[in-house]
Amino acid sequence: MWSRIHFLSLSLTLFVVAIDAEATMDILVLCGGSRVERYNSTTGGFMDHFIPDSHTAFNGATEMIYGSDGNLLFLSDSTVTRCDSVTGAYINQFVSVGSAGLNGATSMEFGPDGNLYISTIHGNVNRYDGTTGAFIDYFIPTQGSWLNGADDMLFTPEPSSVLFLTLGMVVLRKRKQV
Repeated sequence: MWSRIHFLSLSLTLFVVAIDAEATMDILVLCGGSRVERYNSTTGGFMDHFIPDSHTAFNGATEMIYGSDGNLLFLSDSTVTRCDSVTGAYINQFVSVGSAGLNGATSMEFGPDGNLYISTIHGNVNRYDGTTGAFIDYFIPTQGSWLNGADDMLFTPEPSSVLFLTLGMVVLRKRKQV
């Protein structure tokens, strides 16, 4: 079972850490949006360049998470790229460039329904099929939204609840009406 993704920001470089909860406990670190380094979680020692700088399939990535199939997903401005979590090899564009007008993507998260949610700086949250990457709908449409500049989002443990964090540190919560 994979654990959640943890974020560390140092200087101007964004580091995203994914921890494998299995016995090997490798730590994958997204560095500068263009490479992934692997570290030993017991010793902290550098192991290798899991995905080197020369790999351009996800250049400019700001976030990585494990997909429902166990492979790595990388979020860039207007796409989500899938790479093999064992070899680091490029598989495909999980969410096609600009799918449903995707632009300015800031965060992605799998919801309790198994679908992938992507927030953007424009205030919308797009929902994509968690298995195929196909666009489903605008979970929160831009029209009438006051989420402009959303940095991150996460699902709370409660069913059908979403927590959005924006640049102004405003916390919003949308609940399913019962």
